[in-house]
Amino acid sequence: MSSFFRAIIARFTSFVITNIDDIILIIFLSQLNATFRHRHIIIEQYLEFTALIIASLSSFFGGLIISKVWIGILGLVPILIGVIQLVNRVK
Repeated sequence: MSSFFRAIIARFTSFVITNIDDIILIIFLSQLNATFRHRHIIIEQYLEFTALIIASLSSFFGGLIISKVWIGILGLVPILIGVIQLVNRVK
């Protein structure tokens, strides 16, 4: 696949994910009442963004320390957890 099509797919995916986040924000804004105010939503947005930045930076610096082979192996951990949960649910 050429780099042009990869860029198109990456941009489309980013666009979709951003819009999903906006839809969730609109749903929260539609539920404003006396106890759930604008400041709660704004604080949540800042906390969410800060958590994403911290997770991204820790992943970036972890990638500098851990070899790519081990990072690939770590990618199997969520799959293993899902299989274990599936087997435990079936029992």
